[in-house]
Formats: sequence, structure tokens, C-alpha cells
Amino acid sequence: SVVLTTVNVIGECVIKTLVAGTQAGFVARLNNAATPTSGIVGTWDGAGNIKLDEFTTATTWTNLLNVVKAYATGDKLVPWLNGSAWRLYHVTAAGVATLLGSGTTNVTTGFLCGKFSTYSGNAIESCVWSAVGAENQYNGLDAF
Repeated sequence: SVVLTTVNVIGECVIKTLVAGTQAGFVARLNNAATPTSGIVGTWDGAGNIKLDEFTTATTWTNLLNVVKAYATGDKLVPWLNGSAWRLYHVTAAGVATLLGSGTTNVTTGFLCGKFSTYSGNAIESCVWSAVGAENQYNGLDAF
């Protein structure tokens, strides 16, 4: 996982290989890498669905999105998180983007973001995160 200086992020996770019956995707806004008690998890579930879940305790999970979407090699999950607002996009390997859903989340803290898989045979080719919003992350660039 990557530690960011903001919880307001956009990610792009390229799923290269997904084994049926397993999950692969991303985690965002985790509060602890070793024993997280809050965060957001977005996955292909290995059965033709994309899911977005939040957890606010180690055992309290809420499904935010469950969409039927067949997986194809090289597909991307693109989460956008800003304050309590979220959006989740699916982007095909050919670059066709679709907004899958949007809403609000109770998970508004946590600086850890990264890739997620329930099986080592899944391959997440890349998982890149960037800040969104105006929290002075790029303030030093004005000097150049």
C-alpha cells in the first residue's frame, strides 16, 4: 500500500489476470496496514460482478455498489474519492470508460491506498493513486 497525504484521491488499477471465484481490485482509505478497522474495498468478485464495500469496524461492512460487469484482461477499476463522495468507473483495455455508480461513504479518513487480491494467482498490473481537490499538494510547483 501507499501512504498519501490526503484522503481525496483517484486511482487506476489494471487487472491483468483474475481467476474465477477470487477477488482482485483495490483498497483505499485504510486506517492501518496490519489491522485495518476502516476502509473502502473495490473488487471484481470473480463471478462477473464489480463490488464496492466500506467497513467502519473490523466486522461492520456495508455494500455501496454491486454491478454485473464481465471481466476482460486489462480492464481497469478507477475509484474517485473526495470527502464523503465516491464514484467508481470501469475502463476497458480499449479505453472505453463507464461510470458504474456514485454515492457517499462513511469512511472519510485513512491515508493508505493500494491493490487488493484474495489469491496470489491474480495479477494486478498496476495500481496508481493521485490526489484530487485543492489541498496544496502541488503548492511547491508554483516555484518553477
